[in-house]
Amino acid sequence: MTGTKRFEQKSFQDFDFSELEDEEEIVSKYEFIDCNLTGASFSGTVLLKCRFERCNLGGCNFNGAELNMCAFLNCRFRFATFFACNLRECKMTGSDFGDADLNCVNIQGGDWSYTNLRELDFSKMDLCDISFEGADLTNCRMEKGVIKDCRFCDANLTNVSFRGADLRGSDFAGVAVLDVNWEKAKVGLEQCVALAEGLGAVYTP
Repeated sequence: MTGTKRFEQKSFQDFDFSELEDEEEIVSKYEFIDCNLTGASFSGTVLLKCRFERCNLGGCNFNGAELNMCAFLNCRFRFATFFACNLRECKMTGSDFGDADLNCVNIQGGDWSYTNLRELDFSKMDLCDISFEGADLTNCRMEKGVIKDCRFCDANLTNVSFRGADLRGSDFAGVAVLDVNWEKAKVGLEQCVALAEGLGAVYTP
């Protein structure tokens, strides 16, 4: 694959992505479109500005990987593992994380809009400045974490628990507020007003 950076409708099943590392031990600016990457290993690999579109990444091992400014668009991550994986400013739009293991993942910024994150546990995580717009977070636990300046506009937050989380600066426009556990969550004044309006109240200073 020397010199080739773009692959369409190819199979990389059980492939070890460390084989694509350059002289600086980085996998940089590769593109994978409609590819089968089931069972592939990204463990300990550093990816920079790589792009994956409509790929099957089921069962992949991202443990200890560094994903920097990568895009995973409309991809499937069923049973993928992300232990101690760092995702920095990644675009995950439309991807499905059903049955994935995101325990101990480190997410720094990025766009997770319209993703399927149902049933996942993000408790005690730092999830600042991330877009979850339109995402399905049904039954997620996001307790006791720092979730500042995030965008949850029109997200499905059915049975989501923000118990004890710091939500200051996050936007919940269009969210069904009665479906959420807000117990002991920290919010700012503007958020209090927005949440009250979501319940039909009218703020009157």
